[in-house]
Amino acid sequence: HLLDKRYYERYGGVLSPGIYRKKFHDLSLEFRAKYTEYKTNKLLEQGLKIEFERGVQRGVSQLYFSPELFIAQTFYRTYPSLETYINRTMEIKDDPERQVGRLHYVRGLVINMLTEIHDINKREKEIKKLAKKKIDVFKKEQSLRRKKWFFKRLFGITHEEVENKIHEAYKKAAQVINENDIHPLQIKGNFIYARENLPGDVLRNAGLFRVNKDLTIYNMKKNEVTYHNLGQYADYPARMDRPSYHYSIFEIRILKEILDHIILKGDYFGALQIMNSAGTKIESGLPLALANPDFEKNREFILDLLRYNRSSNVYVGREEDGEKEFTEETKHLFRPDINYYRKKFLGRTRKDIDISAPLPKLFGGIINLGEDNSGFTKRTYNDERAAYNEIVSERFLTDEEIMSLLNPERIRQDPTGQFLLFRKK
Repeated sequence: HLLDKRYYERYGGVLSPGIYRKKFHDLSLEFRAKYTEYKTNKLLEQGLKIEFERGVQRGVSQLYFSPELFIAQTFYRTYPSLETYINRTMEIKDDPERQVGRLHYVRGLVINMLTEIHDINKREKEIKKLAKKKIDVFKKEQSLRRKKWFFKRLFGITHEEVENKIHEAYKKAAQVINENDIHPLQIKGNFIYARENLPGDVLRNAGLFRVNKDLTIYNMKKNEVTYHNLGQYADYPARMDRPSYHYSIFEIRILKEILDHIILKGDYFGALQIMNSAGTKIESGLPLALANPDFEKNREFILDLLRYNRSSNVYVGREEDGEKEFTEETKHLFRPDINYYRKKFLGRTRKDIDISAPLPKLFGGIINLGEDNSGFTKRTYNDERAAYNEIVSERFLTDEEIMSLLNPERIRQDPTGQFLLFRKK
């Protein structure tokens, strides 16, 4: 970046090289936040076929996807030691977790390079927009040319060549998956969940590494999946006996009971009963508890809605006038805001529901609520969303009342022998 610094100084400006470190750091945070989505979109653009189906899926492999394995080949001319490192990684036998661990070092290097390309593409788009508005872009074009020159000096290859390699890497992965006996069911983060029974070397040809097999997963919606492994549900609190930064004891207990019924017992109907119980406790039980907070059971229920910030060693709760922190000595003063827990946990808003909230997310694996909160989705799944609102209403529903929300003629049996339930039309 010293050449850029000299350029600015030549024209009377002063620019510290530190500003570039700050700019790259900000760009890196921006790109890393989108990298998982970037990988997923690239795979789908190259024709990967996802056999998505909601509910419990059994006999599933968890495959780590590493396109960086192929993209890193662009570095080989400039950094020959990288080729040696990757070859040694690929020679490791029967230990995919160790291979994945070693590839994480390669991943960081590739992401730094992709961050630079992300910046180049952003600048090109900005220049095109300004040119259309007849704004002078001479200095910006000069800066972009220097950026591309720096990129080639640093990585020994042009950004266009790298983008071609990226295209080839994702195309190869999608082809291997589509042409072999691999049936992807879900993509989540760096993992593809699929039914397959292939040798490890065939998987590696697509940049895939099997880190778990024979999993029972629960598909809630696209890009939302959980599974039970080693006594723990993926993406949910590891400890079910104490609050966490994201969940209170009450929320953890409800979520665990629902997941136990769905994944371990295969009991969708029982899960709906627990959801109804949770909704009733928030909607009608919490106002009663707040009316008489000194009663022991009411006090326990209120305290169960506190979350815990371990780094600050404080409890966190939302009251009507905002979020507050409590110590062990002051937590008895907590008075929860019903509307907050209604919205954040039950997902109930004034006009509809928020499907990204914990309870609607789980419900969405049983009855499809749609993939987002757009107006089109709300209209399309209006009946299903109405069913959810009735399930988490302020009163307990009998088994017959829960069944009355569903159309028995449209209940179908899935391969696991359990029932997927559909809203009455």
